[in-house]
Amino acid sequence: MPKRKIQQVFQEKNELKKKWENSWHNFLKKETYLTFNEKDQFITELGCLIKYSRINLFHLKPFLKIRKHKKELRYAKCKIIEYNEEFIARRLKDYDSFFEGTSLPKMWKTISSSQWKVWFFLRVLILS
Repeated sequence: MPKRKIQQVFQEKNELKKKWENSWHNFLKKETYLTFNEKDQFITELGCLIKYSRINLFHLKPFLKIRKHKKELRYAKCKIIEYNEEFIARRLKDYDSFFEGTSLPKMWKTISSSQWKVWFFLRVLILS
């Protein structure tokens, strides 16, 4: 494959990678469990990004860039596969005192008194 074509394909894949990263970061902001369909979609998109046509080693610089690119994507794929386990472990850690029945969850302790007043007011308003 000519060097110009290799660079063009790499740029296209890099742009697709950025779009994929944006969608992944948007998912992470939701702080939710990764369903099978979403997981399958993310992994399928990554599979398309990892695949490259055969590259001649004579074009060493593009070859090294593509190799680094593939390594990053494989790492991201591993993170997706392990996401649910990490998510559950993180939630159990955050809510461990709640499950033991000793106190409020740790993240609730960070709410200020003014936020509690607003929450209480809204709850009273809704219940009345």
